[in-house]
Amino acid sequence: MESMNYDKARQYIEVAGKYGMVLGLSTMQNLLARLGNPQDKLKFVHIAGTNGKGSVGAFLNEILRTAGIKTGRYISPALFSYEERIQISDEKGTEYISKWNVAKWMSAIEFAVLEMVEDGLPHPTPFELETAMAFMEFETQGCQLVLLETGLGGRLDATNVIKTGVCQIFTAISRDHMQFLGETLTEIALEKAGIIKKGVPSVSWPQEPEVKKVLLETALKLDSELIWADLEKLAIREMTLEKTAFSYKGEEFETALLGENQPGNAALAIEAARMLEKQGYSLGKEAICEGIKKACWVGRFTIVSREPVIIIDGAHNEAAAQSLARSLKIYFPEEKLIGIVGMFKDKEYDKVLKETLPFMEKVYTLKPEGERGLPAAVLSECAKKYCQRVTSCQSAGEALKKAIQENENRTAIIVYGSLSFLHEITKILQYNDARVKRSKPT
Repeated sequence: MESMNYDKARQYIEVAGKYGMVLGLSTMQNLLARLGNPQDKLKFVHIAGTNGKGSVGAFLNEILRTAGIKTGRYISPALFSYEERIQISDEKGTEYISKWNVAKWMSAIEFAVLEMVEDGLPHPTPFELETAMAFMEFETQGCQLVLLETGLGGRLDATNVIKTGVCQIFTAISRDHMQFLGETLTEIALEKAGIIKKGVPSVSWPQEPEVKKVLLETALKLDSELIWADLEKLAIREMTLEKTAFSYKGEEFETALLGENQPGNAALAIEAARMLEKQGYSLGKEAICEGIKKACWVGRFTIVSREPVIIIDGAHNEAAAQSLARSLKIYFPEEKLIGIVGMFKDKEYDKVLKETLPFMEKVYTLKPEGERGLPAAVLSECAKKYCQRVTSCQSAGEALKKAIQENENRTAIIVYGSLSFLHEITKILQYNDARVKRSKPT
């Protein structure tokens, strides 16, 4: 069989979507068995939750990297490039998987998939293919610890095939993806709690009562120690557009990550780091402090331009929109802002607009690329319930150009909604993730 190049590999992954999805882990388990079960040679921190997975992962990854531990990190969605979803970090910095390795691993995976289909088994989904590729990359790179984000839910997520977890992390759990996970917080929490493994400890954000009950019951049943981030012991010292300073349990910290939710996310990462220390990972107070300080996570209340001030934020559900609204109140208490928003049609876009548009003097709507994108005109009509000056735009470029040209009061421009279109904004502004070295093939 001829080996793929990068473009063919990407096309192969995309086309896999047409085969549909079979619920359960059996397809993923079968695929990995034919690839030699690379995941069984790795150690994992498994991260589930509705909001904050990326931020907590960024904090913890930087702590581990600073302590000299080589990490793999699997995230979704990516903001800058396809390869961003599979990252390798060590003391020297962070690299993404190379295009060469995407092609190499997908060529091997294609052979395994052909065998599966010939045996009458389902074709893996794009996410299953990418997860298998991530495991192969992390094993080959010799990662000592992998930070593994769930794609959707937990119990039946492709990442939940792992058997060698050392810790589970639960970020804030709220309503999202209800068509897959259930309408109630209890139903959603049951899906997320499905990643807890017998005897493997967990750390969690202080959840809503229904969620807390599910996590406690599941952890007790599986003999999993469960530690909660204690936000009552979190005190904000300073919160500006340059930095955030706070104390947690009497220790002082500083971070460049902005947004009212980041001190809490940092506290959760600190608890996870301390849990890992109890399991023998040598981190230390200095690495924890330095990791919190150096962490970078673009797309979550990130300043991508200073003149004019342009901030991007992936607020695409009600809880994230409430967090964005609290941040706007902190950073811009006296200003009316300009909004650029694009949403997927399967999201609760009315609730997102209701939370955020009271802070806007005008808003520009657009349609994110792809079938899931909500038409700009539909979003515009909804926005008019909460803001008088609404303009529907054909593209991210048009929306950004108009927002800058029509910014009479020189106020901040807030770009938010589905992460997919935030990438277009960063490209237009030529904003890059400067911490990342371009990866080399192995």
